[in-house]
Amino acid sequence: MSTSSPTAQHDLARAFNDASPIGTPVRYWRGARDGDGRTARTRTAAQLLGGHTAVVWLDGVSGCIALTHVQPISADELIPDQPDGLDEHYEDSSDLPDPHQAAERVGAWIAAWGDGLIDTADGRPLYARDLEALRRAVLATAPADTTPHHAEPALDRPVVTVHLPAADITA
Repeated sequence: MSTSSPTAQHDLARAFNDASPIGTPVRYWRGARDGDGRTARTRTAAQLLGGHTAVVWLDGVSGCIALTHVQPISADELIPDQPDGLDEHYEDSSDLPDPHQAAERVGAWIAAWGDGLIDTADGRPLYARDLEALRRAVLATAPADTTPHHAEPALDRPVVTVHLPAADITA
């Protein structure tokens, strides 16, 4: 029996539903199944679309995804959505999160991972201290009534204050 026949697709949907209840974390690919894919939770049971393709709808994803492009994963592999309602599925988005909320997330990341080298790009290093300096600069601009509750320093040692020129991020 061909896996593209309606009967095979129906069986695929049934097997998926038996193993993966609504709310199951999955990795999915919109096009070719290349790279790491993205993660989400199922929002519906799998079903046949047009009587011929087994699909499932996912939280935060417009449209449905063919089951051939969906792989159940463990909950600890689930990557949270972009913050502040940003559209993570719009590749060309220039939307940025609220800087104070982003600074709070950066502080939590530094507190969990500690100080040190994060990565290099073209031989230029990025350190946790670089992120901490930016985090502190952002939090220093927070109005008193919106200061994040995690505003304590993420590093034990002092960090030099950095004054950055305004940057054009529309390019």
